[in-house]
Amino acid sequence: MPLLIHNLNDIIPLTQITEFVVEYGYIFLKKFLTLLQSMPNINSLTIPQTAIIQTHDLSENEIELVRILSKKNHIKKVTISNRECTLKQLRFLFDLCPQIEYFKVNLTENHEDLMMKFFISKMKENNYRFCLLCLAHWDTNNNVIKRIHSIIDGEHLLDNYSLELFKGNVYLWC
Repeated sequence: MPLLIHNLNDIIPLTQITEFVVEYGYIFLKKFLTLLQSMPNINSLTIPQTAIIQTHDLSENEIELVRILSKKNHIKKVTISNRECTLKQLRFLFDLCPQIEYFKVNLTENHEDLMMKFFISKMKENNYRFCLLCLAHWDTNNNVIKRIHSIIDGEHLLDNYSLELFKGNVYLWC
């Protein structure tokens, strides 16, 4: 891995890279974290949901590296490019990228309520720094909008928000 980073750095200084797009279905977490560590000016991250988040618990070294990266990185925009994402994966990404302002993800219908509550809690927890959520939905329609409204309003989760359907995606601003 150090050789790869060195070779990449010879082509273009890694400090100039601001957008990181992972197109592989799987990359080892340690390699991903090492790459992120070598590219300190990343502000936009696009990954398939299974690319970095493994089912095993993180080792002590991985936990420490995530902690260090979370304090140093500038990632404000995260996009999950595949169909599904689990709550565990979302938690990992918000731990790794605490400065998220924009998040785009596909949600499965069977987990929408739980995921929406998670996103809203993150909006509140981060004092609304995380203020724009894009839900890319394969079957987006007004029923999804009504359902999200009922989740938010039913439990009084947000006081001031906007929910819009635009080009097949649902956008939540607060």
